[in-house]
Amino acid sequence: MTIFSRYVFRQTLSALLLVLLSLTGIVWISLALRELNVVTSLGQSALTLVTMTTLGLPNFVAVITPFALLITVIHTLNRLNSDSEIIVLTASGATAWTIVKPLATLALIVVAFISYVNHVAMPWSLRLLREIVMDVRTDLLTQVIQPGRFSSPERGLTFHIRERSLDGTLQGLVMHDARNSKEVQ
Repeated sequence: MTIFSRYVFRQTLSALLLVLLSLTGIVWISLALRELNVVTSLGQSALTLVTMTTLGLPNFVAVITPFALLITVIHTLNRLNSDSEIIVLTASGATAWTIVKPLATLALIVVAFISYVNHVAMPWSLRLLREIVMDVRTDLLTQVIQPGRFSSPERGLTFHIRERSLDGTLQGLVMHDARNSKEVQ
């Protein structure tokens, strides 16, 4: 690559990373707000929320990245044109390929990245996300038994806990089991 090609590649790559991080941040925040009920109503920790939303990102990154590349290529070409760098380059005898080569190289890198995300990162993250969602749904203690409240997950069964410590132990657990009328516990 020539000096100018490296310059165009570096400018486009830095703009791509900036746009990609910005769009990914926006998508992550919207995912976090959509899944906020995991913390508020299901009683899960904030770490579970962060983990779930982060594992959901590869789906969106694969969609966002081509748009980020398009935005950055347009931005770079517009900036090169407004600074008259393209005119100076063509006046010095360079061909259009001098500008196209670094952009095509970056596009190939983006294609490889998207392929990696679609074939490796996304299936892995979706598998982990499915496991976490199943854990959240099956975690009876966080859904049904809430500190300071009497909870009845089924008829004749009542739980009450005074509090739940940070390590997850239940303190002041009281259980009344009247499902079998012959044995009330």
